[in-house]
Amino acid sequence: MKKFKLNHLSLMIITCLPLMAQAGVDSNNQVSANQTPDSQTPAKQASDNQVPDSRISYRQVLAKPTPASQTSVSRTSYRQVSGKQAPAKQISDINTPANFVYTEVIQPGTEPQRVKAPESDKQAQPEDLALELIQSESTDLKQTIHEQTDNSRIYLDEGAIWASRDITKVDPQLELSVSDAIEVDQGKISDSVSFNLVTNYSYYIKRWQLEVYRGKDIHLSEPLKVLTGDTLSNEFDVQWDGVTDIPYEMKKGQQLLYRLKLWDKDGNMDVTSIGVTDLIRGSQEVEMDKFDHQQATTTGTGSGDTDTDKGSRSYGVAKLLRHNIPTSAGMAKLMGTGLKGVDRVFIGEDEYTIEDNRLYVEQYLPTDAYMFPVKVKYDDGHERNYKLFVRIPDTYYAQTALADLYVGKNRVSGNKDVLGVNDQYKGDIYNRGRLAYFGEGKFGDKLRVVAHVDTKDQELKDMFKNPFASDTTTVFDILEDDDELYYGNYGDNANIQKVVNTKGKVYLDVQYDKSSVLWGNYNTGISGTENAQYNRSLYGFRGDYRTRSTTEFGDDRFNLVGFASQADSLYSHDEFRSTGLSLYFLRHGEVLPGSDKVVVRQVDDRNNRIVNEVILQEGRDYEFDAYQGRILLTRPLSAIAGDSFGSVISNTPSGDLKNYLAVDYEYIPRGTEALEKMAMGGRAKGWVNDHIGIGASYVEEEKENQDYQLSSADLTFKLTEGSFLKAEFSHSEGTQADSNFVSDDGGLTFEEISRVGKTRKGDAISISGVANLYDFMPETFGAVGNDLRVWYKDKDGGYSYASQNDDLAQTSLGTELRLQTGEESQLLASFQTIEETDQTGKKVTDTQDVKLEAQVMLTDHIKLGIAGQQIQELNQNDEESDASLLGARLEYVFDDSNNIYIKAQKTIDSSDGFDENDSASIGGEAKITEDLSLLGEYTTGDRGDSAQATINYDINDDHSTYLTLVKDDYEDSNNIIIGQRASLTSNLDGYLENKFVDENNGKGRIDSTGLDYDVNQDIRAGIGYQQGYIDYRDETDVKRTGYTAYIDFDQDNYQLGTKFEYRVDKGEEEIEQYVTTNHYTHHLTDEYTLYAKVNYSRTKNKTTKQQVAKFVESYVGLAYRPVYNDKLNFLSRYTYLEDFDSLDRDVSYTDEESHIVEAEGIYSVNARVDVGAKVAYKHKKEKFKRESGELFPVESKIYLTGLSASYSVMKDWDVTGEYHWKKDDSMDALEQGALVSVNKELSDNFKVGIGYNFSNFEDDLVHEDDYDAKGVFINLVGKI
Repeated sequence: MKKFKLNHLSLMIITCLPLMAQAGVDSNNQVSANQTPDSQTPAKQASDNQVPDSRISYRQVLAKPTPASQTSVSRTSYRQVSGKQAPAKQISDINTPANFVYTEVIQPGTEPQRVKAPESDKQAQPEDLALELIQSESTDLKQTIHEQTDNSRIYLDEGAIWASRDITKVDPQLELSVSDAIEVDQGKISDSVSFNLVTNYSYYIKRWQLEVYRGKDIHLSEPLKVLTGDTLSNEFDVQWDGVTDIPYEMKKGQQLLYRLKLWDKDGNMDVTSIGVTDLIRGSQEVEMDKFDHQQATTTGTGSGDTDTDKGSRSYGVAKLLRHNIPTSAGMAKLMGTGLKGVDRVFIGEDEYTIEDNRLYVEQYLPTDAYMFPVKVKYDDGHERNYKLFVRIPDTYYAQTALADLYVGKNRVSGNKDVLGVNDQYKGDIYNRGRLAYFGEGKFGDKLRVVAHVDTKDQELKDMFKNPFASDTTTVFDILEDDDELYYGNYGDNANIQKVVNTKGKVYLDVQYDKSSVLWGNYNTGISGTENAQYNRSLYGFRGDYRTRSTTEFGDDRFNLVGFASQADSLYSHDEFRSTGLSLYFLRHGEVLPGSDKVVVRQVDDRNNRIVNEVILQEGRDYEFDAYQGRILLTRPLSAIAGDSFGSVISNTPSGDLKNYLAVDYEYIPRGTEALEKMAMGGRAKGWVNDHIGIGASYVEEEKENQDYQLSSADLTFKLTEGSFLKAEFSHSEGTQADSNFVSDDGGLTFEEISRVGKTRKGDAISISGVANLYDFMPETFGAVGNDLRVWYKDKDGGYSYASQNDDLAQTSLGTELRLQTGEESQLLASFQTIEETDQTGKKVTDTQDVKLEAQVMLTDHIKLGIAGQQIQELNQNDEESDASLLGARLEYVFDDSNNIYIKAQKTIDSSDGFDENDSASIGGEAKITEDLSLLGEYTTGDRGDSAQATINYDINDDHSTYLTLVKDDYEDSNNIIIGQRASLTSNLDGYLENKFVDENNGKGRIDSTGLDYDVNQDIRAGIGYQQGYIDYRDETDVKRTGYTAYIDFDQDNYQLGTKFEYRVDKGEEEIEQYVTTNHYTHHLTDEYTLYAKVNYSRTKNKTTKQQVAKFVESYVGLAYRPVYNDKLNFLSRYTYLEDFDSLDRDVSYTDEESHIVEAEGIYSVNARVDVGAKVAYKHKKEKFKRESGELFPVESKIYLTGLSASYSVMKDWDVTGEYHWKKDDSMDALEQGALVSVNKELSDNFKVGIGYNFSNFEDDLVHEDDYDAKGVFINLVGKI
């Protein structure tokens, strides 16, 4: 296929660089990651020149693994034996050599034979691959290997399976899930429990340990059962017969915790998060408000580090939490296509079910050569056995680069002033050029490098100017997640795999062992302490150094993180007080994709202390619309956080613990908001030994009014996983969050968290600790339910970080003691005090609380709780008051799904100003049928009445509905929520939720609904609708509305995608915005491709009836790229652009509209002569603003014609000539020019050319502007 001249289409070539690096042919396996052998071509006709189906290799899930428990596992040992010396050749050319010993004994699931790679790590020779079977523990079943002539690929009757290696970094995967419901009977587990493992680095694992704990053993002090082994594989099942190592009676309604530890040959350890499962109801879904499942601050390490421990538990599945086993050696990709009639494929010990006639397997492997035994099982039951070779080299590097440089000098005659703005015509030496590079590789098992540079076309002195600068992000960058849309290829069919994540000219990612240095896009990740969090998504430099060694708890011995960035986005922190909703609107739209960080917090309203935190994951826990600024939880978040211990007495009718949804994100600034300010900082933490850790954090960020600085030092003492003490000392100046808001109605209205004035600074001290008494006195205290907690916090009003940005000075301290006084009884004693003052020194909170509570199971069904409290607080008139209260709670538990309780509290003594707090409550949970359940509570008392009830009804396994009613006189709220989620068919999913709001001084409603429909495997469509409004009695009404619709087609010969979004924000002003993105690619034949894209955005202020912004970007193109007869290549495109923006931006124009038509072709006359032509037309309208503010229009029509020809004189010499003619009707000007150059290829990678150019300009309106320019130039082109 002919290549276009570099200086014409360099943008296209540069954009292809990441793909070119990935599309190379594997020297050993011949088929690279995005090549697919033709399933219909016989093996003898296989050729690397076949047109690949490039889409297949980037489908991450093409085969669904099935449990490997159906496969008998055998152990076969091999040793290397010498073979005859043979000349080096590619392994793909070694077709079953005589000196290569194969064994005929192959059992399903046999491990791959590891072949010793030559020390030189060059092409493997037959002698290096010779193996001999020396021992086998398999059965005597013998199977014949099907005839195979090439061990790098397997050709079936229909389809093929092949292997390739990939140096692209893929995240290690490790998940352990409970595959069956756990039922108990008479204190024991009824049937064996199966833990299923999914992993992609099983070949590194040399030892594993599965630990099972009681649900209440939150400190992981004493495991019920420990299972061990030395081999794991993908879809491996760990069986537990239910027998415990210590006496324990299993009961319905209880829970079990579990986690998995892995070790490699060097003793490096990986640990999963904590998995949670219910006894008897293993399929029961955990609700987000079940925070007793997620004791984040005392789980895992016990250190309380928010970046490792928060949210470290999940229901039903345990995922990789700490990764210390080095897996950077390489990735083997085992792929297949056209596998018609194939049911399953066994590769080594792993088993995979074939879907859509395709196979895709990723497997981490240490550096070495491997021969995988492969068994193909067909639908009719017959089987065939093969072997598949793959080698992970010690050193591997793929790269491509292009340098295109011009140096020249012109002699100008005529009016030189016309060209005075262009350095090329000043008479001095001028230069221009572009450099682009992409490289990716590994050097040994520890060092990996990804590098990318693209300077764009500009003067040489400006190529690396402003390295911190990043490209501007537009609304279409947010809406479009298909990288192919950014590839301006005139319709050329290219497949892009995103390896580089950068907004600027440079990207560099160097990883050594566990450490890394990055220049590109990243998250700062400064989130390891309570008062010094700084977790933003930025572009720039980030370094992360981690030692290979760890403590006995899995913490890195030393970790140093640093970053620097010139941020072009703004940071926002939004908090939502949960009201039982699934839908939440952020304060800002147009959020930077990937910057959202969502956390559910359990907050004690008495002292604003964060009791617990659960980190949510996008896709699993919520859906995020970056453009709309909308979060949709997969399950409604309850407003009340239940607490079964310590909640007999409460200060408010609805309880003291509340759920909050906290969201940190970056949004795209507009107009004068735009900033380019430096931000830098870092964090270091080291462990003196296994128990003492010292850390420090520092952040500095430029701001408009006052720069922000944050410094912090912390000390950690960790005795065990359940006992630790942390102390933190912090200082801040300025305000961290540019936008800090809280909402009580799901984002319809926001209240800015109060701030200090223009300048602020303050200090914060935090001390917290947990002592598991079992660690100190195991003879006295049991492993479960005995611990002591302490905390102290002192924060100045001027101190600021993301979630602590108010202007209140706060001092709080407390302690809590839990004792398991008997098998069925528990005691809780607590003391806490909190004092908050505003900027004037006035107390807004002054509370002291002493509480004693006991709970006891009187029978198997009756539980009694009794509590006493002495409290001192400010009443509604901000006067000090105190009181003594007594309370009791009696609960009858029918079974694990049904209970009822009554609760009462009485003020037995109080001061005159105390707001009486007598109350009585009744509540319970009932499972009426298998599908219908009820949950409710009603409270009446001196401080108001509260009622909440929820009805859940599962119409079937795929359709659930719920109704929630919340009424609270104390909070002045009255809400009703109705919702449902359903898999209406196997292809159609839908959700619907309505909330009716009546609170404070307004009424409103919040609605959300949506449908996703998989028409078939190639067509997917969906719609969504969100609306919310509050009608206030004495304030401006607020309303937000959003619509979304999309459809995607992915057919064999065309791809079509369209998405439409509409948003209206109505408050004091009404802002309306439309956005749509559309793309279409049609492979008319193997040689003709049609490509089109249409993006449209419009923003209007309906209050002022003014159009705020309008943007249109569209084009349609046709490409002719012959496969067999490569004489003619042709590209054409029509482009329409419109840009209108009345925002306060630093641009000279306010309105632009352009039509552009262009066509380009190149034709090979013969082996020596190529001719090309390009024609283009541009019709452009602009409006400019005078100093007086008056707008004046400018219209131009430009015609362009270009001709080119090249003649290959001899092997390394060619002559090139070009002529262009351009006519500008608006100026009645004509410009034409020609050039001729002689080029010499000095090597395969470097070409130099010297030439002469002539340009002429004629202005028929003002002849004084005519000029002629002549000069010589040198063109240097390098490529690799």
